[in-house]
Amino acid sequence: MQAIQRLYIIVLTPIEAITRRIPVSVRNAIVFICFLFFIWIPLMRRSYPFAEWVTILRETQWTLIGSCILIIAIVFSIQGQLHLLKVNYAFLAFFFASAVFIVISGFGVFIGQGIRPFAIAIIVLFPVFYFVWANRDDYSLLYKILSIAVVVSGLVFIALCLIIEPPALTGRYAGITYNPNTIGTIMSVVFVCSIYLIFTARKLLAIVSMISFILSLLMIVLADCRTAYFIIVAVVVICVVRLVQLFHEDKTYGKLVLLRLIVVVGIIIGAGFLFLLYQNSINGTNTGSLFDSPRIKYSLAVLFSDRDLYTTFDRILSGRLSIWGNYADAIQFRGHDAHELPLSAKGVPMLAHNNVLDIAYRSGLPAGIAYAGFLISSLVFSLRSFFKKGERKEHSLFVAMIVFCYFITVMFETMLSMTLYPIVIVFFLSLGPLLFKKL
Repeated sequence: MQAIQRLYIIVLTPIEAITRRIPVSVRNAIVFICFLFFIWIPLMRRSYPFAEWVTILRETQWTLIGSCILIIAIVFSIQGQLHLLKVNYAFLAFFFASAVFIVISGFGVFIGQGIRPFAIAIIVLFPVFYFVWANRDDYSLLYKILSIAVVVSGLVFIALCLIIEPPALTGRYAGITYNPNTIGTIMSVVFVCSIYLIFTARKLLAIVSMISFILSLLMIVLADCRTAYFIIVAVVVICVVRLVQLFHEDKTYGKLVLLRLIVVVGIIIGAGFLFLLYQNSINGTNTGSLFDSPRIKYSLAVLFSDRDLYTTFDRILSGRLSIWGNYADAIQFRGHDAHELPLSAKGVPMLAHNNVLDIAYRSGLPAGIAYAGFLISSLVFSLRSFFKKGERKEHSLFVAMIVFCYFITVMFETMLSMTLYPIVIVFFLSLGPLLFKKL
């Protein structure tokens, strides 16, 4: 890996000699704009008002556009002299192996639009991005810029949803997307970035992040997305641990963060109570509250039924256990053509609703094992950094929350595109501290 790092230095040093003439604030602004593009491309692709524009390009073309944006972000992220870095080879092995297996499998069968170009970007471009920011040694700035891009985009997207498709009093809310789960997936990453800024931002930005926190949680509840609920539980646990750490490190600032969280939670509880009163005033009966989830009620009813355990959890997960079983049975060493998806009992092609199984099915068993190792190593090393004494807790908090957000999401959804869901690009932009450290 040192030889590759030297190649990075050889290629990037002449570029740095040119970009150093541009003020740092301008370069950071360009990186921020790149991140906005990264967020808005998937937001537009998942929204029907933009369907006429975004369907002009195919998946591979969108991935190439995303790769070009990443190159621009790399160029304007370089700052100062570049040096060799310490490499986490355990993480590197899974990081590269999963992408390499996907690329190789694509020579034998058609694994899907845009998947191989994304894997190539993982091998070629993302490590350069990590190398540049590890040399800058300012992940707090990187995650601040990225979080602001996500929060600002999220607030605009929420406004578009509420204006174009106001929520009804009943039913799951999809906004301007095609599926309520899409809203939940999008808002999950907005929720995570909002919490990060609540923990780290000052003054006006902290207030904006509190508003974003409240609205993103509102959208998740309206969408009634169970995957997002799992993410919220995981993130809350991480935040409680971080609060305890803060009270040991800086009690005054810990109290400030706790106060912010108490305020937003109080507003959310108050909003739920007011909505309950509003519903009752319209219907004249006790209809429940905004936070009274039919899907959670259904899941609990099924859980405590007298069915066998497999059937119980299959129903709770909307048939995913059956789908996963069909995919697992069909996995082979070499992989499958993307057009030959497993069929349901009704003869309808099924998506895997799980990245590990989908990759193993399309690209073969070795790719699936490598990707599973990549996910597990991401969790292990992000948590190790989060709990390790002496680590910079601001950026380790961000990485831990985003890794959990991505991990939980890809356990229940298929996300093999670079530009179809915001969580994918945010996750891959966040992994630098797991791979590189200064010597």
